[in-house]
Amino acid sequence: MQLKNLAERADLPIVNQLVYAETDSAVDLVMIDRKVIMSNGTLRTMDEYTIIQNINSIHRQILAELTRAEASVNKFLPYYRKIYERCLQESVNPKIITPDNSNN
Repeated sequence: MQLKNLAERADLPIVNQLVYAETDSAVDLVMIDRKVIMSNGTLRTMDEYTIIQNINSIHRQILAELTRAEASVNKFLPYYRKIYERCLQESVNPKIITPDNSNN
């Protein structure tokens, strides 16, 4: 598949398919500026194991704060649920929505 100038052609269905619908198993090779970044599911320019270890270490450091933040937000969940359920009952005139989902 020729991907030259594909970024300029966001109207093509292939762009939506590649960006929004495909999974990582659909990607065999990633190249940027003629440099292989990933091939056969393996990162070639970074040490993936070290990155994951660093992420896990940072996550352990901030886990308590994340737990407290989630608990403080959960008290608002019933109110947001009511708003969400009320919004589901409202009909939207499709003529006020443009193809990119923004208002005119």
